[in-house]
Amino acid sequence: MNELAALNHYFYRYKGYLLLGFLFVILSNLFAVLPPQAIRYAFDLVRENIAYYQLLSGFSLQSHYYSVFSSAILLFGITVLTLALLRGVFMF
Repeated sequence: MNELAALNHYFYRYKGYLLLGFLFVILSNLFAVLPPQAIRYAFDLVRENIAYYQLLSGFSLQSHYYSVFSSAILLFGITVLTLALLRGVFMF
C-alpha cells in the first residue's frame, strides 16, 4: 500500500481532470443505455400504428397518417444517431 501512496501527489495535482473523466464515463454510459430504450419505443410505435394504418385503408386520411408516422420514425432514427454520437464524444 505504501507504493500507492506515492501516487497521491499526482491525484491531488490532477483531481479536476480525474473528476471530469469520471463525469464523462458516467455520461457515456448513460448515452449507451438510452438508445435501446428509444428503439424499443419506436418498435412499439410501429407495431401499434400498422393496425391504425390498415384501418384507414381507402380513406384520404391514410396518406396524411403515413406522413406523420414516417416523420415520427425519422425522428427516432435521428435520436438514436444523436445519442450514439454523444456517446462517442464523451468516450473520446
